[in-house]
Amino acid sequence: MPLSRAQLRIALPVIILLCQIFACPADASSDDEPLKSLIESVTTDAVALDSITRQILKKEIELDSLNQKFRLHTALTTKWRQRRVFLYSETNSCLTLSSLIEAVPQRYKIINAKNDATSAKIRKKARGKFACATELQLTGQCLSLGGDVFEMGLNYYNYRKLKGAGFDPKSYRVEAEILESEIDSLISERKKMLTETANLTGADLKAAQLEGQLIDDYRNIVLTTYADYHSATNRFWVLQNTSFLVDMAKNGSGAAGNIIGLTGNHLKHPRMQGGSGVMSLISGVIVLATPAVGRITSNVSAVAARRLVSKKMQNVETIDAAALEKHRRDFLSLVAESSGSKRKETTTANPRGYLEIASARINVFAREEKMLYDIEKGVARDRKLAHDNLVENIVFAGVVAPPRMTNGITQIIGGWRYYSDHTNANRLYLAGNTAYMAATGFNIFETARIELNAEIRFHDQAKNHNSTRDRIGARLKTLDEMKSAI
Repeated sequence: MPLSRAQLRIALPVIILLCQIFACPADASSDDEPLKSLIESVTTDAVALDSITRQILKKEIELDSLNQKFRLHTALTTKWRQRRVFLYSETNSCLTLSSLIEAVPQRYKIINAKNDATSAKIRKKARGKFACATELQLTGQCLSLGGDVFEMGLNYYNYRKLKGAGFDPKSYRVEAEILESEIDSLISERKKMLTETANLTGADLKAAQLEGQLIDDYRNIVLTTYADYHSATNRFWVLQNTSFLVDMAKNGSGAAGNIIGLTGNHLKHPRMQGGSGVMSLISGVIVLATPAVGRITSNVSAVAARRLVSKKMQNVETIDAAALEKHRRDFLSLVAESSGSKRKETTTANPRGYLEIASARINVFAREEKMLYDIEKGVARDRKLAHDNLVENIVFAGVVAPPRMTNGITQIIGGWRYYSDHTNANRLYLAGNTAYMAATGFNIFETARIELNAEIRFHDQAKNHNSTRDRIGARLKTLDEMKSAI
């Protein structure tokens, strides 16, 4: 029921008086204002510190993701390239072996001819077979040479695609340096905030400091990974392209020798076999030098790439998974100690402390630690594989190259010294061809063995989902989950 005017005149003074009475206790408690201000200040500082910490972690995860994406796009070869290279080499070796098998019996017949007339008759019939044998070798050399040109062209095409997608080394450096600058700026701001904030004390202050150590560790890890991946990619690319270039030189010199030999056969100039032998000798020397050339050029490229990156990186310390684990356990020990003294429940007047805020995201560092252990195991595995491959390549070159060089030397001596003495010349050619034939047979079986092992490895990786591509994909997924959890 609405009040009348007379009733309002009586009620209003009463209401005003009651308001003044209830206002007095609030004024009387003005001595508690510093406590209220302190609580509000602590809350504000903890929230601000938490906010900048989250920003830093997101930037570090962004750089970590960039590292893994760069690695995924630049350091992997498809199994089809492995198969193509196998086919180039195996076809070349099989045609070379066929060529030698075609030539050796004819040379044996010439050596065992009873007289010069019989020898001349055999040589006349054998000219076509010698030409056919040389053509087989030339075909194999040209196929392998064409394969090298195709693979290098494919490398260039893939590089253009990577550059367009922003994953070439130069674009990678630019983006990583921008993220590094942003991370360092935020870390400096956080350290300044922590130094100037007097309201975080005890366990909260120690938690902020320990988390700062973990943040620094993560920053060092992602920057070290960036330098490693940039260096490793340059090493891998140079090694791969150098291998193709050296193989091109080997096949090109071999093909040149075949052309000289064919020309000499066609023109009936036996001395030209000496020139063919020179090219065969050069081809053998290239095979022998291949492991050393690839190793030296790739290592020089890797060192240059690392120096290019390192000179722009500031205060980067190498941190392994064990160091990150130690610092994370220090933080967990602080959490365990603080949980012993019961903390009051969170209310508006008693806000949640920084230790509790930071402990909620400690799992982010645990997941990074697990990934780092996985990366370290992968690096150790790759180094062992690279060492084993180097030893295999040295042994392979040591077995295959000397017989090829011997074949070239016997051709040089037979063509330039015994060009008019067909019996002795063919004895030299037969000796060289026999040695070369044995080495070529070894080449065929060894190349097949390597390819068989590669196919078994591809099968196991597909079955167990543990290929390098799968592992990097899993890391990227983990990083996305870490970023979402912050």
